[in-house]
Amino acid sequence: TFSIRSTTNTCVPPRPLGRTRRISIVGAGRPTPTAARHGRASSTNIRSRDPTRSVVHASQCRGRARLARLLAQDPEIELVAECRNGQEAVEAVGKHRPDLLFLDVQMPQVNGFDVLHQLSQNGSRERMPFVVFVTAHDQYALKAFDVNAVDFLLKPYDDERFHASLEKARKWIELRMNS
Repeated sequence: TFSIRSTTNTCVPPRPLGRTRRISIVGAGRPTPTAARHGRASSTNIRSRDPTRSVVHASQCRGRARLARLLAQDPEIELVAECRNGQEAVEAVGKHRPDLLFLDVQMPQVNGFDVLHQLSQNGSRERMPFVVFVTAHDQYALKAFDVNAVDFLLKPYDDERFHASLEKARKWIELRMNS
C-alpha cells in the first residue's frame, strides 16, 4: 500500500500504511455510524459487513491527506492505499481491488480518465471500483459522468459535501453487494 508523511509541507516517498481499520457486525435496530451521523436508522437486515475498501488518488499531498483524514473518521472505511500518480493508482486498484476510488482528474503522466481506461483494459472491468472524481476543474464534470462516476467533488468542498458523496457511493456499493 501507499501512504504519505508530511514534514515541512512536502510529500515523502510512499510507505506502508501503519494500520488499517475493520468493522464488525452491524447490530439490529442500531444505526450505523454513518446513518446515525445523518439522522437515519440503519437497515433491518442483520448481517456481517465488510468495510468499504477505498483508494485515494491525488497529486497534491494536502489533498490526499484531507481525503485520508475524512475517510479515517468513518469506521466503515478501510483505506488500503494512497497514490501520488496515475500509475500508482492502477497498481493499487489491481492489488487491493477496492470498492471505491477517489480519483483526481489532472495528474502528471496518467490522468484520472487514463487510469480508468487502463483498468478497463487490464481486465478489471468486471470488478471496477466505484469512482468519485475529486478535482478543482469543473470542465471535466460531464466527462466524469460519461464514464459512470458516482459523484464529482469540486474543490474546494466542505466536509458535509464529502460525506454526502461518500453516502451516495455506499448506496451503489450496497446495491452491488446485494445483487
